[in-house]
Amino acid sequence: MFFESRVWRPTTEETRTFSMTVSSEFQTSLNIISETASKLCVPEMDTVLDSEDVRYFVPETVTGADVQDMEGAVLATPTDTDLWLRLAYSKLSNPSRSREENLNLALNVLARGLESNKDCVDLWTYYLTLYRCHGDSSTDYLDLCNTALEYAPCYEIWWQLLEASSGFQAKDTVCIRALNFLCRDVDGELSLSDSKDEVQSHQMLEMILYKVTLNSQSGRFKTALNFFQSVAGVRESTHGEERYRQSLTHADICVLWICLVHLMEFQTLPAALYDPSNQNPGRIMSKVSKSKCNYEGSVDSVAQQARPHYAFRYTVLYLSQAVTPVESPPLPHLTSPQYVQAALNLTQLLCYRNKYIEACETLRRVLEWAPHLEDLWLMAADIYAGSDDMDSARQVLVDSVASNSYSAKLHYNLALLELLQDCADEALELMERFVISHFNVSDEEMTKVDPNYLFCKILGLDVPVMKKLPPLRDEVKERQSGTDVHLWLCYCLLLELQGETSEAVDVFEHALSSTIDAADLCLVWKCYVQFLYRRLHSCPPSLAPATLQQLQEAMLRSVTTAPTLLPAPYWRRQRCKQPLWRDFSHVNALVDFYIMLVAPDTQATALQTFLDLMPSNVLLLIRCIEVAIKDEQRRRARSLCTTSVYDRVANLQLWKLALSLAQEEGTPQEVERLFVRAVRAMPLSVTLWKDFLLYEVSQENSTAVQNILTQCQGLGLNIQGYVATISSSAS
Repeated sequence: MFFESRVWRPTTEETRTFSMTVSSEFQTSLNIISETASKLCVPEMDTVLDSEDVRYFVPETVTGADVQDMEGAVLATPTDTDLWLRLAYSKLSNPSRSREENLNLALNVLARGLESNKDCVDLWTYYLTLYRCHGDSSTDYLDLCNTALEYAPCYEIWWQLLEASSGFQAKDTVCIRALNFLCRDVDGELSLSDSKDEVQSHQMLEMILYKVTLNSQSGRFKTALNFFQSVAGVRESTHGEERYRQSLTHADICVLWICLVHLMEFQTLPAALYDPSNQNPGRIMSKVSKSKCNYEGSVDSVAQQARPHYAFRYTVLYLSQAVTPVESPPLPHLTSPQYVQAALNLTQLLCYRNKYIEACETLRRVLEWAPHLEDLWLMAADIYAGSDDMDSARQVLVDSVASNSYSAKLHYNLALLELLQDCADEALELMERFVISHFNVSDEEMTKVDPNYLFCKILGLDVPVMKKLPPLRDEVKERQSGTDVHLWLCYCLLLELQGETSEAVDVFEHALSSTIDAADLCLVWKCYVQFLYRRLHSCPPSLAPATLQQLQEAMLRSVTTAPTLLPAPYWRRQRCKQPLWRDFSHVNALVDFYIMLVAPDTQATALQTFLDLMPSNVLLLIRCIEVAIKDEQRRRARSLCTTSVYDRVANLQLWKLALSLAQEEGTPQEVERLFVRAVRAMPLSVTLWKDFLLYEVSQENSTAVQNILTQCQGLGLNIQGYVATISSSAS
């Protein structure tokens, strides 16, 4: 029915591209700018249409007559956007045509739908997503994005425009436009400053951090820091940046303070925010770090020594503002993981400056406001334990369970501390009293009840039919304690203290099958391995080989069964399948723990075994390369870089290792090819471009030097100061 081509299409403008020839020995064209505009983050067809979409939009019984009926229906009711989308999907999934033909037909349908529904966000989003897969998208895709924003402004279209833009100036301009869009009223709704919606707050935070990353990576660290400080309100704003912070929720403000301090300490944002395999400016993948921030690494760095001495005072002040309640009584945001992370960051920063008294006072002050924050109690105990003051550490945990009588996490850690301090009787009594406190038990009946059966009742395990147990307390029912993974760990520890090791293994296995959350699952695995490790050192010599094999099998199972392919968080497009991403953070924590248990001479072999199981684990790959370099196995280290180099993994640390190894053992041609791959993977990383430039200067390749400068100028990278420095040094 649709025989004519689409008629509603904006005019295109000629775009300028830059080409670059590296050297006479390596005759290759390097079109970074045009490549960035046309190929960066191009969606695969699998992310546009998958089997679930086909089952939903296109039933197996669909026929040509059905498609004709839909075509007639959309002409009769052109404002029915759901029908336009369904028809587009039916065109896209026709197995009798080629992929290109299906794509053209689907785009034609969506274009027709947009002629009657110019303000439909869903139609625009799908049209732009499909059109970017088209061969002609490089010519007018940016114009289409701007047209879409004119008729149907939304965050996802702003993001598509941002990813499609090439060069610093274009991306920075889009960031500013998007931030201003997020601050104003849209379609009569309340502005962000009036309604702090979590979704919109996240969008604002994501765009702020994108702009900061963009400036810092392109060589404008001072600009990024000034902008960030203006948003945080600690610096006078010149363009009204403080209004961005007013749009954020309290949890996102905590993330903002953490990122500001991290930027001042390390001149980059926390790596845990983003996917390690793509460190280009992009979407936030996690707002809560799974590991402690190592501020110790910033003390000895050259950048730390070069900064003014008052920087530390400011970083402590900024984090203190994040953890100090703005109202009394304490607000509900004190329970957010982001607030806890800010308090932990402040404590760690003070500890790494040997200010343990100030760190403990900070934790004590926060716990007075919010005594339910379990991680802060554990952090305070860790500070004392790190100073070999075990009595104070024990007292902190005793105070914590007194303030949180139903906290399985705190009771478990206190009992574990008692066990490790050879106070098994005290630990056993603690576990028994803890589970009994969940039930209405009188003092006379306390010695008659079986704590094992009580745990079984809470956890939903089998209990003998004839066994009569006391009822749960009302407050326990409201808390739904059976969902707490630490209750499983408490029961396992109770069985271990009772000497029922085989039953403890069964409960651990049951806990693994009952746990859904990835973090909880990895926690159970870690405690399971710890239990087997303690059992290995306490069992008779005749049982040691079998226990060791069980320990090794458990660790291998933990790594191979831990979930890593997870839905991308904070994905807000309603009609698009949520994309997936590889999150190895929990698995890497398990690997770190296991490496601590094995002998030093076998750590490299163990890391290589895990890397063979997870070849796409970038952080584990970097660790294996560093271990190989430390062991003087440079050829092996270089071979480990090969796959990631060809896959163009956008990780700066990985590229620096690969380039360093190539310059030691490779030929000049190999080094140049590797530099080309590096800047293609991370085109806005001024660090890589500076290294590339310095290498060509050392090779006295004037043609390549000039081409690199031209390319950096086209991308808008701030490299002039570095060029002046090396020019004066050369002269």
